[in-house]
Amino acid sequence: MRDGRKWGVASAALVAAIAIGATAGATATVAPTKLVVNTTSQFRKFAGFSTRSANSLPRLTARFGAPTTIRRGANRCTVRWVGLGLTARIFTIGSVAGDPCVQGYVLGVSVTKKPWRSANGVHIGDPIAAARTACEARYTTADCAPVSGRYALQYQSTSCEFNPGRFVVVYATANAAGRVALIRANNLVCD
Repeated sequence: MRDGRKWGVASAALVAAIAIGATAGATATVAPTKLVVNTTSQFRKFAGFSTRSANSLPRLTARFGAPTTIRRGANRCTVRWVGLGLTARIFTIGSVAGDPCVQGYVLGVSVTKKPWRSANGVHIGDPIAAARTACEARYTTADCAPVSGRYALQYQSTSCEFNPGRFVVVYATANAAGRVALIRANNLVCD
């Protein structure tokens, strides 16, 4: 938590979703739709499939094609599609055993290439001021001040007994040229 705001971390029910379309060079079997990181609190889908279902890596591969890299950890799996500018973070929760890439749930995504955009109109490559403007259309000016280079795009409230509060769950960061370089969506353990 910084300046009173809490920043969401990867956990169990995806608050942000991605509706994805095909891009040049992609081998994915994806309908040609807009590449959008949704920024509303009620989404439970990522690229057209439920984040409440395990078997994540096989479903992601079916959706986006073979990933560029897969990194496994004890309870996590990070999968990247460099050509799409997409990284998915998959985690197992609680006492779930087995391969986190297969048994886990997609709990966060990062996008870094055009034509990705947030549902509230912030595109990869936009001036970072666009992130603050989009935030201020929904939240107070104080809610939208950047913290450690992160510009909030979506908040989510939770009544989790171990950490209740309001968290930033979708945010943008800028590159050295002051342009949006990354949009990241995380979810909360409970919502």
